[in-house]
Amino acid sequence: MGTAKYQSDNSQASPCCDITRRHFLTGVAAAAAGSQLLDRELLAAGPAAETLAPPDWIALGKLRWVWALWEPLAMYRRGGYGAGIGDGRATGHWVRRWYDRMHSDEILDKLADAGVNLMTTHFYKGFGLRGEADEMDRAADFTRRAHDRGIRVLGYHQFSTVIYETMLDEVPNLRDWIQRAPDGSLQTYGSATWRWKACPIHDEFIAYLKRVVDRCLVDAGMDGVEYDGTDYECYCAKCTAAFRRYLAEHHPKPRERFGLPHFRHVEIPSRWAPKDPIWQEWIRFRIDLMGRRLR
Repeated sequence: MGTAKYQSDNSQASPCCDITRRHFLTGVAAAAAGSQLLDRELLAAGPAAETLAPPDWIALGKLRWVWALWEPLAMYRRGGYGAGIGDGRATGHWVRRWYDRMHSDEILDKLADAGVNLMTTHFYKGFGLRGEADEMDRAADFTRRAHDRGIRVLGYHQFSTVIYETMLDEVPNLRDWIQRAPDGSLQTYGSATWRWKACPIHDEFIAYLKRVVDRCLVDAGMDGVEYDGTDYECYCAKCTAAFRRYLAEHHPKPRERFGLPHFRHVEIPSRWAPKDPIWQEWIRFRIDLMGRRLR
């Protein structure tokens, strides 16, 4: 999970914002350009991107942070156990009344009175920019009212899972983005087979997520992003090829550690094998790729 704070260059300054939108979006643009260098830059070792100093208001003893919904209403309707919603029973006739109350001024007033200065609320769950448009507008209104009370707001962003039943309306080639199991089948979120897990190696998918961030920070006026579901374990041909390049670049003399003359035929280990040096490098590769994509 991660956050990014910003303030609009074109609007009145707000105490709920810490850096400029232009600063944030300049970084996004740079990341977009860098994504075109996947074969070399994404898989190469290098210094971590420069990070902003944490603002004073999150110093020890100052942060008062709560979660105030991280699912759109559609997720509760579609959900159940396979959606990761508690005991899976958030589907009764009372859900709409509860959901409306959670967006009310009453709740915001209570949070402000309790000294809360930061909250996370729903923004993007994987139904898509079209599928979640109404709830995104509602989150934007909620954010404006929270700002009126001096409360900053983070937008929840699901990183990997997409609900294909709605996303296919926007992305007809959605299957091309999805992580694959060792047998080539689509990776899903546990028993929720309607939640496919997208693969971060695809530039097109990352470009889509950047559009979501833009909608959150620029259009909705939120103060940051909180990522969830940063789950990556893909065995597709593209990931296999990238992993082989990673091995070759990081281990130019493979015999010394692996007993192999080269990595041209190496496959991604399909089982947990912590003593296998190829498996160890597979873990490092995944961490490296995910870290670079999130940055």
